[in-house]
Amino acid sequence: MKRSIKRALALCLTAAIIISAMCVGALAAGTGVKQYRTYAVIGDSIPSGYGLETSNAPDYKNLKVSHGELVVGSYPQLVAADVGAANTYVLARCGFRTTEVLRMIDKNYRYDSASDSMLSTLSQMYIDDHKFANDVKSVNASDTVTKLQAQYAAGVKAADLITVNLGSNDTMTYALNRMEAFLATKTSCPLLKVAETQLKSFGTLGQALDTMLTVAGQINQTTQALAVLSASLVQGYNNFKINFPILIRDIQRINPNAKLLVVGMYNPFRNVKLSDASLVKIGAMADNVVNLMNTYMAVTCPLASKYDYVDVTGTEAYQFQTILSGKFTDNFIRNVHPTANGYVYMEKQIISALPTAAESGTQSGFIVTKAVDSLLKSLLK
Repeated sequence: MKRSIKRALALCLTAAIIISAMCVGALAAGTGVKQYRTYAVIGDSIPSGYGLETSNAPDYKNLKVSHGELVVGSYPQLVAADVGAANTYVLARCGFRTTEVLRMIDKNYRYDSASDSMLSTLSQMYIDDHKFANDVKSVNASDTVTKLQAQYAAGVKAADLITVNLGSNDTMTYALNRMEAFLATKTSCPLLKVAETQLKSFGTLGQALDTMLTVAGQINQTTQALAVLSASLVQGYNNFKINFPILIRDIQRINPNAKLLVVGMYNPFRNVKLSDASLVKIGAMADNVVNLMNTYMAVTCPLASKYDYVDVTGTEAYQFQTILSGKFTDNFIRNVHPTANGYVYMEKQIISALPTAAESGTQSGFIVTKAVDSLLKSLLK
């Protein structure tokens, strides 16, 4: 009698386990991609969702930077939904370079002299604590950094899926600051001070470029200033090559088991022309730097075998006005970011780089089979 009860109990429990496994398998198969419980998003303003109407302010003249929100319509939000992530750590911040990320993830990293300015101005990190303080001036910047360092440590350690999306600020933002420094050696005109102020706000980088070009024209230094801008893009690329493998090493040190994806760059200027009548898309010249960055991340980085590279060169960005229209820098920062369609494309590229539910289900099925077998043996003794 007791043996019959054991057999009945064993059959019921086995059926329950199989049904549960089938439900989990069906859920994964429904999305077509392996499911991940915790997703950590490392990057800059692109994964932050800057430029989307859902990112704090639909008024493009007053777009705000992100401070860890999961912005609706951004690729992190879309990816999190597709992989079934119960927890998502948004560790991306506007204006971040590899330098700032390394500062958060590695307390021993020696960051450059520009990093404090990047955090307090472009990234506007004091806003992270502003909602907890009556007076923004009372917020301690070092405390804010310490809090974000703790978020990085927790997020990277807990994640079973991590995406890294950096590079734009290592090159373009860095180059704009170098151009301003060059002009400062040539003139002290008040207009350059305006450019300096504009450089300190993420949303006015486009106006800063326009102002600096005006200053350069006034002192007959346009060619030289553009040469500095071009050379600085290359120097930014070289700095990126130094920092990037250190970042990958640090992520691996904290969490060697997470699925790690590196999201490449796209050229937001690819369709920019001098005028409406121009046949040549002068913005395509930026492909050179973008291709250098992508080739490094995809192939030549010494730690490329530690992650999967995601090609997003087809990302749709907003439409720029022609350079000679006088409106090229209007909404400049918004325009270099993905449109809603661009974010959907990036999400699809990321999902395509992940294992399918079927691939991950084979191992899960094996584990379930072993569990059932072990349960039956123990109950039928």
